[in-house]
Amino acid sequence: MYWFVALVMAVAALWDWRYRRIPNKLTLPFVLTGLVYHLAFHGLRGAGSAVLGMLLAGGILLVFYLLGATGAGDVKLAAGLGAWCGPAASAEVLMYAAIAGGLLAVLSVLAHAVRQRSGEPLKRLLWRLVALFVQPRIAPEVVRSARYRHLALPYAVPIAAAFWYWMVTDGML
Repeated sequence: MYWFVALVMAVAALWDWRYRRIPNKLTLPFVLTGLVYHLAFHGLRGAGSAVLGMLLAGGILLVFYLLGATGAGDVKLAAGLGAWCGPAASAEVLMYAAIAGGLLAVLSVLAHAVRQRSGEPLKRLLWRLVALFVQPRIAPEVVRSARYRHLALPYAVPIAAAFWYWMVTDGML
């Protein structure tokens, strides 16, 4: 079961890395198959756990989507993760993903600063943080504007890395 999730995570990460979006053709069937799988093999109790996981994981990323910090595909990918893995495992994976996402953000900004040989990317990062935390209503316009698009992070990458880490540490590999 988790190998299917690992495969979907890998495809989503690659797609997000390349195109900075995750297609609905991947995320929506991922969510639905997780719900159907748990209903078919674990009955109503399993389906309930899948729904709870979907709502928890999707809800956590929905908050960040509403603030303009992630994309809708990330929300649906997290919801699929929750549907397949349940609330406890998906919360753990998203905790690891937050750490991995922070590291990816720092590395991305530093790499961009080295390429530009200036502190401008650091100024942009600070502006994004100010916009996000001081005036969250304008954050989506700032974060999604063409001027800052090159700073967009493919958040499916840290989610996938976190899932794989969770699989290894929980002895599923």
